[in-house]
Amino acid sequence: MASLRASPSPPFREAVLQAELELRGKQARSFQFEGGSRDPGRALVCIAGMGANGRSFARQRPLSADRFVLMLNTPSATPAAADTLEFAADAVEDFLDSEHLRQPVLLGSSFGGAVASLVAIRRGARLGGLLLVSPVLARSQIPLAFPGFLNFVGAPAPVARFLAPAAIQIMGGFALDRDGRDEIVRESRNFSSGELKRRLKSLLALNLIPALRDARVPTVWIHGSRDLLVPRGRARRAAAAVGAEPFVLIRGAGHLPYLSHPRVFNEAVAAFLARLDLPAAAEPAAAGG
Repeated sequence: MASLRASPSPPFREAVLQAELELRGKQARSFQFEGGSRDPGRALVCIAGMGANGRSFARQRPLSADRFVLMLNTPSATPAAADTLEFAADAVEDFLDSEHLRQPVLLGSSFGGAVASLVAIRRGARLGGLLLVSPVLARSQIPLAFPGFLNFVGAPAPVARFLAPAAIQIMGGFALDRDGRDEIVRESRNFSSGELKRRLKSLLALNLIPALRDARVPTVWIHGSRDLLVPRGRARRAAAAVGAEPFVLIRGAGHLPYLSHPRVFNEAVAAFLARLDLPAAAEPAAAGG
C-alpha cells in the first residue's frame, strides 16, 4: 500500500488515513481508521455507491476495533472501451490481491453492491462473506429507471450541481443529516455526469441474481424501509433469490442506511460478522467432545 496520511476536515476526515493508489492504470484511493485493527485475516472492505466516496463509511468506525476496515474508492473514470461494472470489479480484485487479505468480507452499497457481488461471483469461497447494502443486482429492482431519469443524471454540470443536494437528500431520506448529505454531494463532483450515466446504464443491463445465488457466499442484505430507488418489496424478493440471510430492514432509512442510521446498521453488520466467526470458534469445543 502507498504511504498513509491523515486527511483534514472533520467529521468524515477526522482520524481517517488516506492512501493514493493506482488500480488498472487509474488513480484510486483507500482509507482506514487511525488506531483500528490491521489484521489481514479479518478484513472488511467497503465499496461505496456511484458518486460516493470511501470516506462516507466513516460512521462505521466502531467496527474497526475488531475488523481491519478498508474503505475503497475505485477509479472515478472508466476507460472508453470498458464496461463500468466490470472495470470496477477488476479494480477491487487488484486491491484485494495487493493488500494480501485472507478471505476478506466485502461490503457494497448500491452500485458498490453490484461491484461486490460481481467480485463474489468470481472469487466464491476465497471471500469470507458479502454484505449488500441497498444493492442493485438487476434492472427489475429499479422502477424509476426510465429514459428521463437517465437524462437527469446526464444533465449539464451546472444543473446537476444545483440539483445534487436535493437529489441526495431524497435518496438518503429525511433521517440523513446535513453532514452526511454534504459529504456525498462534495465527493460526487469528482465524477463526470458522463461517467455516472455510464454506470447507471451498466446497472440497467444487469442481472447478477442467478450467478450470485450459485456462488454460495454467505450473504446478508441490509435495506432501508423508505428506499425510493430500490423499493423494499423488490429488494426482499431479490434477497430471497440470491439466498441472502438475514434480510435486515432498517426502519425510516432511505437508500443510504449506513449514513443515516449508523448505530442500527453497525449492529447488523457486527451480528453478521460474529456469525461468520462461529464455525472457527466452535471447532475446539467439537474436537474436545
